[in-house]
Amino acid sequence: DGVLTTHSSHPDNVKDFYETAHRYTHTLAVEGGSKKNNYRVSYTRSKGNSVVHGINESFKDIFNLRLMNTITKWMTLDSKMTYSHEYMNGSDKNPIYAFVTLPRSLSIDVLKHYKDENGNEMIPIGERGYNPYWNIYENTNSDTRDRVSGSMNLEVKLLPGLKAVGKAGLDAYWWKGMEFFNLGARSDVDGGMKNWINNSTSTNFEALLMYNKTFHKISVNAIAGISRYERNSEKRTESVNSILVPDFKNISNSNEYPSATQLQSKKIIRSAYGSVSLGYNSYVYLDVTARNDWSSTLPLDNCSYFYPSFGATFIFTDAFKIKSPILSFGKIRASFAYAGSDTDPYRINQTYKLGSIYNGSPLQTISTTLNNDQLLPERNRSLELGADLRFFHNRLGVDVTYYRSDAYDLITKVALPVPSGYSFKFLNTGHVRNQGWEVVLSATPVKTKLFEWNANINWARNRSEVIKVVDGNPNVQLLKSSNVSIMLEEGMPYGVIRGRAWKRDDQGRKLVDSSGKILVTDNTQYLGCAEPKWTGSFGSNFRIQNFTVSFLFDARIGGTLYSGTWNRATTAGVVAESAEGREGYYLSNVIYGESSAKATSGYQYPDAYFEDGTPCLLFVKPNNRYASFDERSVFDASYIKFRELSVAYSLPKSILKKLPISGLRLAVVGRNLAILHQNTPKGIDPEASSSSGNAQGIEYGGMPPVSSVGFDIKLTF
Repeated sequence: DGVLTTHSSHPDNVKDFYETAHRYTHTLAVEGGSKKNNYRVSYTRSKGNSVVHGINESFKDIFNLRLMNTITKWMTLDSKMTYSHEYMNGSDKNPIYAFVTLPRSLSIDVLKHYKDENGNEMIPIGERGYNPYWNIYENTNSDTRDRVSGSMNLEVKLLPGLKAVGKAGLDAYWWKGMEFFNLGARSDVDGGMKNWINNSTSTNFEALLMYNKTFHKISVNAIAGISRYERNSEKRTESVNSILVPDFKNISNSNEYPSATQLQSKKIIRSAYGSVSLGYNSYVYLDVTARNDWSSTLPLDNCSYFYPSFGATFIFTDAFKIKSPILSFGKIRASFAYAGSDTDPYRINQTYKLGSIYNGSPLQTISTTLNNDQLLPERNRSLELGADLRFFHNRLGVDVTYYRSDAYDLITKVALPVPSGYSFKFLNTGHVRNQGWEVVLSATPVKTKLFEWNANINWARNRSEVIKVVDGNPNVQLLKSSNVSIMLEEGMPYGVIRGRAWKRDDQGRKLVDSSGKILVTDNTQYLGCAEPKWTGSFGSNFRIQNFTVSFLFDARIGGTLYSGTWNRATTAGVVAESAEGREGYYLSNVIYGESSAKATSGYQYPDAYFEDGTPCLLFVKPNNRYASFDERSVFDASYIKFRELSVAYSLPKSILKKLPISGLRLAVVGRNLAILHQNTPKGIDPEASSSSGNAQGIEYGGMPPVSSVGFDIKLTF
């Protein structure tokens, strides 16, 4: 901005980048009717923004309608419909990527002068070279989505205990958006633009016969049905990689021929299913289900898959007529189930898409992903055993569950060797097992007319094992970010993290070369696994007359997280620990002119050795400690969080009688209030992940943990 400044620290430049976000939600509902016909209509409006100014600004309108009609004594109709319209803006390029490399000597106010008088980007930072405010205000995007969903449920009583049910469901959305990259960016001088439309319609129709009857001590509940599910999707895009005029967000503002794509897909699943639940004297139950699906996304010979289940429940306190002041209720249960699933459309045969024009003729290209006309449906087999015990007139409860789940033939996109001519192939990948325990403790220590206290503790432990991957290939890469990979490996837990580590000798000592440079391994070293040792939570709620207070703490112990944010921040030297040795190295290298081999000050490794086994006592350049190895950015992902606190007050009935309202409830709710324990660096959320799929364990440019406080007023007439 042309203003003279000093080379000094700006301790609040991180804090000043963020601001308090707000979200407002208003709901109005009207309901009424008669004994035979009822209705409920509601409207909800929400509006909010982000802790980073200028992105993720949104609003959403939701209309709901529900009608419940008794047409005759033997016929009822339940209808629901929801319409929503929402808008959101943002930046396609995450500004946090640049912000984590912001030098402490640079103030936020200076960065806000992000373009010059000619409209070109100023003050790019980081190795990717862009200003975060340029990304916010010049690399914009926005999208709107309209959605309609609804269902109709018609019931017809045929005979005592027997009824026919017809169900119809619809879920459709129309989603359109724009991404704009303005002229003048240092890393993208020509700019660009893309418009896209993504539409989808899903329908589901079911016809069922339901039978529910009790014969003396035996109860029968049976269902038989068929269904048809169909989904049609279309996505159209128009894009250009250079534009003519700045700030003009129109696809005609093109400096080249626009590129257009149109993708259409269709999926149909037909199903037949049934279930029978037999009960004896209300304390023994046997449940059997069976279902067969036929999916259009699988090869014709493999498109049918059948999956049954079996379950049993025994309430032994009722069976043995146990009347004890200690044991109030006791139930044991067991189930064994199969499940099947298909995949997305067009993964069987190779398809071609039209590309550019070559020699006057259309040029077709083939995907770099190899499809598979031998795909099998995914299969899952699970066993569950459990017990539900309650004591002291239901004031104390224990629910224990053991489970084991085996997944087979998982449809996975597997990386292929370069000579194959393809990058990936869809394969059925072997066998993954998950097994573990879940325990829920619940208690009501105090219960009176004026005061009640309820508490619960949840604890869970899961252990996964990859028993088989693919014949001839025991390892499959699920995700890669830079040199870090999430792997599926036989004999290991699901989601092993591999990358480059600090090279060590046979005694486990860290090695450097003769100049003090860190020796690094290849990128296949084991760095950890995202799977935690256990997870748990503790919650309580208190009722004091018309006040209710509740809180929740939760924890995750164990697991590994690779932080790309920390890797970039340390490489750029913007975190506090990177300052160690800087002043000494500057004095030695610049003021005294000492060579690296004879430096008398700088950074000194606390635990490094030369390859001959002697300790390394050299003073080295401080950024040597941040050599290109991934192990230094790997952390224990454990945490304990203060997840929620709420305080609510309901107006007493004695006061409501004097007012023209039937209810008033006031509440304050705080969520994600504090991280009480973490092993990741402050500002990096141990729950963060750069992937929303099954490949977990990598964080890159994630938002810092955000707390929220909400105020709720519910008024009933």
